[in-house]
Amino acid sequence: MKTADYWKDRFEQIEKICHDKGAVTYREIEEQYRKAQREIESQISVWYQRFAVNNGITMQEARRLLTSGELAELKWDVNEYIKYGQQNAIDGKWMKQLENASARAHISRLEALKLQLQQQVEVVFGNQLDGIDKAMRAVYSAGYLHTAFEIQKGMEVGYTLAAFNQTLVDKILNRPWAPDGKNFSDRVWSNKQKLINELNTTLTQGIILGKDPSKIINAMSKKLDVSKTAAGRLVMTESAAFASRAQEDCFKELDVEEYEIVATLDSHTSEICQDMDGKVFKMSERQIGVNAPPFHVNCRTTTVPYFNDEWSKNTERAARNEDGDTYYVPDDMTYEEWKKEFVKDDSIKPASIDVPDYKFKVANGSSISGRQKSDDQGTVVRAISDLPDKVKDTFKDITFEFGCYGSACDIDNKVIKVGIGAGKEEIFHEYGHLIERYMMDPKKVKEYKESLVVGLGMSDIMKVVYQDNVGNDWNAFVLSGSAFESEYQSRLYVSKPEEALNFDGSIKTEVMPEIISEAFRKYMLGEALSDKARKLLEGVIL
Repeated sequence: MKTADYWKDRFEQIEKICHDKGAVTYREIEEQYRKAQREIESQISVWYQRFAVNNGITMQEARRLLTSGELAELKWDVNEYIKYGQQNAIDGKWMKQLENASARAHISRLEALKLQLQQQVEVVFGNQLDGIDKAMRAVYSAGYLHTAFEIQKGMEVGYTLAAFNQTLVDKILNRPWAPDGKNFSDRVWSNKQKLINELNTTLTQGIILGKDPSKIINAMSKKLDVSKTAAGRLVMTESAAFASRAQEDCFKELDVEEYEIVATLDSHTSEICQDMDGKVFKMSERQIGVNAPPFHVNCRTTTVPYFNDEWSKNTERAARNEDGDTYYVPDDMTYEEWKKEFVKDDSIKPASIDVPDYKFKVANGSSISGRQKSDDQGTVVRAISDLPDKVKDTFKDITFEFGCYGSACDIDNKVIKVGIGAGKEEIFHEYGHLIERYMMDPKKVKEYKESLVVGLGMSDIMKVVYQDNVGNDWNAFVLSGSAFESEYQSRLYVSKPEEALNFDGSIKTEVMPEIISEAFRKYMLGEALSDKARKLLEGVIL
């Protein structure tokens, strides 16, 4: 058995490997911010040169509409942005905004500039998300494999690690580790929207106050610097978290029952890490941020396996595989030699990850980008994790289809079509359709629907105009009854009002398919819900 100092030395090296991968990504992000700063400065300067009088511009002038020639120039820019987005997988929602802008006949000078500025931010954060995603995959893989190598080498016995697929890695990356339930993708997009809002506010306030353009540019640069610093904290914290998660999964796979906290002790070590250094915890109690790193931003603390005397008497449990074979791992074996011999397909499969057998696929003919699919898939995984256990168990065999124009549910085939950029609330809504069909008593559903439309008739049917994802108008019919949970719940799937009526003038509930799905959506979001709807749902989903 190796000494405690041996384990500490080896695992401090693993922590450095993971830390360095995050640091490289941060340097790449810094360069992206510098490039954006230069572009924003240029765009604001050109804008002022074109529209300012005496180096200043009033809000009235800023709100003037672009001329036909200026509008044509802007649309050329917008179309280039759209083309860039198609090639580089910019956020789907931003793409829709650009498409809407391209179709408009009237845009103000200020709106045009804000579109140009936002494009720079979207590019920065798109690249940032790609960089972080790539880095976290590398950190997790390196952390897991190097941990397995050092433990098997230290024990001088080992077994082959089975391969895992990309879907499993996606699920690991999308699984939140912090108490707020957010993953790194959520944090990136939250930071992006915050920066866009701050830049727009800075620009607008600068115009209102009649500030010199150089002062506006300087103020925006400060906002970008703050965002850049936040990006750095995010990268390094997530790197530490995924390194810790990789160790946790590997420790469980190799039957490590206890671990010891090892802090990097120098003048920069935080008080919490100093206090945690040397403490031993059970793997069953491990929790990131509580008794496992990272404990704070830029945390450099790691963990090492803790082996007591009882463990050393039973080292054979570290030497098992599917065939029951035991392998000798010599002390002079290199990492690359070990990896070639013991790791199948250059990957590993953490036994601790519980992956439901969901089917993920891309819709036929869809041009959805890889990053957007990953984002949308993450949304689906987070939505599933929130579902009641009974609902999860009932629908283990459903398929999720990504890259769809909008979210929908093929109830007969148990397929949820996920609209590009869909939120969790849309996933909950589509699950509601499945719950109605496969989990609920049809008689009780009919009774509930009929209770909502009592006393309603032709005079309560209203025509409403909605807009689709690209700004096109479309007509629908809804009921104006007060018992409905939402307007969408009262939607009538008819081409004309008469089709929604029975012979006696009452409402046909069979043309109202959104009632249960909307109730379930509100239930899952914790929104106010009638006692009748709540009892009906809880009677089958809990």
